Amino acid sequence: ADRIARILAPNLEEIKRAAKKMKKDKTASELDSGEIVQNGTLTSVEDAKKKAVEASTMPLTGYTVEHWGIYEINRLTKLSAEEFRAFVVACYGARKWTGADANIQGVKAHELLWVAGPKETDVITATDVKNFAQAVMKTRKPEERQAVMIGWGVDPKARAYAEQVMKLGEAKPIQFIKLRLWPLAGDDFKAHVTKKHDKYKDFFAFILPPDIPRIGVTRMGARHYRFDVSEARSMNTGGKIVNVQWDFDFRDGIFSATQGYQLCRKEKKGKGESGFEGDTTVEYTFEHVEPGAEITIACRVQDDLGGEGMKAMKLKVE
Repeated sequence: ADRIARILAPNLEEIKRAAKKMKKDKTASELDSGEIVQNGTLTSVEDAKKKAVEASTMPLTGYTVEHWGIYEINRLTKLSAEEFRAFVVACYGARKWTGADANIQGVKAHELLWVAGPKETDVITATDVKNFAQAVMKTRKPEERQAVMIGWGVDPKARAYAEQVMKLGEAKPIQFIKLRLWPLAGDDFKAHVTKKHDKYKDFFAFILPPDIPRIGVTRMGARHYRFDVSEARSMNTGGKIVNVQWDFDFRDGIFSATQGYQLCRKEKKGKGESGFEGDTTVEYTFEHVEPGAEITIACRVQDDLGGEGMKAMKLKVE
């Protein structure tokens, strides 16, 4: 992220040198920058670019701050409906809809935008398509009825209904409408957001944490145990587990990896393979724990796409 920020952000020293050459009467400057989504799930790319723009003392023609980042789906689902929709509308490059119809959330030129709720269960339904299509028809002329619906998922019945509505519009021009139904984490939405900078498309993604069904425990001896999370798997398409961390004194819900267990991975040894993969089996001796005492341990699993999940459990040390 830092490397990309340096590539995209202007060179501050060059800007400062150039600013000194400007006429003294030019005390005010104007920045042509896009609105920044203030959301805790962003990577440091946005922050670095924002600081670079704010530090500039001269106009930057055509410079925009794009809405790129690695967004954790679990965190986005905890946003309120208003916050979530504002985030999606901004990512799309649209602005908030200020009209009276509540079935429209955003507008970009002739395009109207509808966004589902923040929960993963808030999929686009046929009823949503019907209400949105009616709102678009009331608001726009036939030649301006370009509309997009975005949600975590799309009900097959919704797609079928949208196709029927568009087919009817082809037969009756007065009812013409073009509808696109996009999954938020799908390729279509990503392509739209990064269309001006295709080479940076990998820096815009929605990720899920790895699934950790259980922590396997085997007592090897007095206060000595083997722990196994080999059933853990990445939930992101094409993702692989690359690191496992352990906290053998997990307290107050705060994960702090035990010394020596921050980077549990091993080199791939398969034919034609290179790199590392997470080592899902470790051993540990609880030297400073009294026999019979109950403690809490935690395991954090990370995949190569930025997904990170944690599993905790109580253990009676014997």
